[in-house]
Amino acid sequence: MPGSDSNIELHILSTLEEAGEENVVAVAKSWDASGKRAVEAVSLARAIGKLLQTGWIQIAEVRDHASLRWRAVAEDVAEQICDRLPTSVRWSAAEAMWVWTSPAPIPHLLVTKAGLVETRRLLDDRG
Repeated sequence: MPGSDSNIELHILSTLEEAGEENVVAVAKSWDASGKRAVEAVSLARAIGKLLQTGWIQIAEVRDHASLRWRAVAEDVAEQICDRLPTSVRWSAAEAMWVWTSPAPIPHLLVTKAGLVETRRLLDDRG
């Protein structure tokens, strides 16, 4: 997983390995350690985009009414959501937390079977 965002990518994957899914605001909260909040929103979106391209994650906005499972959106829709992330999730100094500012539903990240296999391999390699 080469690149400047590899730590964020691994963090996203390890979060999803535990939970199976998580919303992007919760992922931003769990990653935010450096205080570079504006940069981190862009880096987070870039890392999510890379993971989408690998097929290791998917994005969902709504649950299936019958099964209550998250339904992944089409790839082009996922790319559009990812492109909007830097302006849709932001740090609120007044609330001292990450907030979702878009009228659209908060996207959820879903780990794919391939992503789960790769995450376990990466975590095993790192010990």
